[in-house]
Amino acid sequence: MLYAPDTISRFLWSIGKRAEAEFYLALFRAEAKERFATIAVDGPVLTHALDALVVDLRFLSELGLVPIIVLGLLDTGHVAQHASKLALELARADVLATVLDPASSEITSVAEAARTAARDGVIPIIPLGIFAGRTPPDRFEAMRVFVETIAARKVIFLQRRGGIVVEGRPVSLVRLNADQAPLLASKEVSRKQKIILNGVGYLLDRLAHRCTFAMTSPLELLRELFTTGGSGTMVRRAARVERHDGYATLDTTRLITMLESAFERPLSPGFLERPVSRIYLEEHYRGAAMVMETPLGAYMSKFAVGREAQGEGLGKDVWTALTLDYGTVFWRSRVKNAVNAWYTKQCDGMIRTGVWQVFWRGVPTERIPEAIAFSLDQPKDFPRVDGES
Repeated sequence: MLYAPDTISRFLWSIGKRAEAEFYLALFRAEAKERFATIAVDGPVLTHALDALVVDLRFLSELGLVPIIVLGLLDTGHVAQHASKLALELARADVLATVLDPASSEITSVAEAARTAARDGVIPIIPLGIFAGRTPPDRFEAMRVFVETIAARKVIFLQRRGGIVVEGRPVSLVRLNADQAPLLASKEVSRKQKIILNGVGYLLDRLAHRCTFAMTSPLELLRELFTTGGSGTMVRRAARVERHDGYATLDTTRLITMLESAFERPLSPGFLERPVSRIYLEEHYRGAAMVMETPLGAYMSKFAVGREAQGEGLGKDVWTALTLDYGTVFWRSRVKNAVNAWYTKQCDGMIRTGVWQVFWRGVPTERIPEAIAFSLDQPKDFPRVDGES
């Protein structure tokens, strides 16, 4: 399929982060079409923001991506009418779409029909009419069967208000095992958002494959899909981080692959021969931190999250595991590293010198110069690129 250059240009301009957008676009196109994204659209979006939704769906269609639309997950009123109206507006926008009615068959059959439609480039619209009047847990169970059947990689809950906001600040990440209880008790979190939090917990407990979940608005849908930071609220469980005292108990090939994915560069020969005291590794090799113990404290030689997992907040889980063991940590990062803003929030102090920025946490004041000197004296783990000293 050919994609119009002006469509790609408009897309990249609207996102504002060309490298990220191109990465996710290539990633999504490489998957089976039905896996790209399942979007559960809330009723008020169809009533008050239908035009914005149609624009989003037309844009995605022009990019060769086919989202699956689910209606009636949170509110069951007027679902059939909303489905018909959305299909009509998409037709007017020259976007191929079809309404699949679960009332006529089992949800697994509807999922298979959605798979076929998506692979033909037709957006499936699924009104969960058969579940009208039943409880949210009933509808989330139907959602589980659907998501599992098509092996969806991402589920987005599209709402007019977008993600969760508490005390005037957007909540970009909810880790259910740590954050769910206070959010469920908060008066600032809407009833529907609380249903989503409980529903995502239910899905995460039962899905056999990896799937990400997020809440956002129609105006921010593209940023949620195509940028690392997203634009809404991602909901997940805290990652399981394993501790390894050396390489003997892990798969070094998978580790190297993840590190090179994160930094988008090949590691230097002999990397695995350099000293390492402990490795903090997400169980699926999607993120890691590597530590070398020194008389000054723990020197963090590597901190990385694999490209596909970036934006999920996984780094926070790895960082938490590391800092539970080490109160004194110092490390360096290239001055152009995009993660430096996050590092700044975690450190007690930092200094920029040449191509490096050195950070420290818990280092006694009198030993900071030694920590800086030690950091700058470490070998480079990646070959030089143009413009680097």
